Amino acid sequence: MDSILHISKSPSTPEIHFTIEGMCSIKGDSRPEFLDGLYTRVNDYIQGLIDRETPIFFTFEFNYYNTLAQRYVYELLTLLSTQKTFGTVVWIYASSDENVEEMGHTYKSLFPKLKIKLKEKP
Repeated sequence: MDSILHISKSPSTPEIHFTIEGMCSIKGDSRPEFLDGLYTRVNDYIQGLIDRETPIFFTFEFNYYNTLAQRYVYELLTLLSTQKTFGTVVWIYASSDENVEEMGHTYKSLFPKLKIKLKEKP
């Protein structure tokens, strides 16, 4: 397993930065039509951390994400909920973005084991 997974942001994909110590973040826009390759790499890395029993500290900070990206986030949260030792999940949203805030509340209710913390951007 690589010590870092870093994928630079593009106009339609978020910046992804994960470390072997379990510090993980996805930030930016996630709006491409085809996400399989991107999120397959993400899920594979997270599965490696889970297999190593590394607590995962995850931050989501989307400016925008489309319906397809929502499906992948759901799958990622499902995977995170299989951890034996939980870290934290923080869902950061802009005060002006009700859609991203609402999805944070939805995920929080769907995945109570993750104890998702919602945080408004200053």
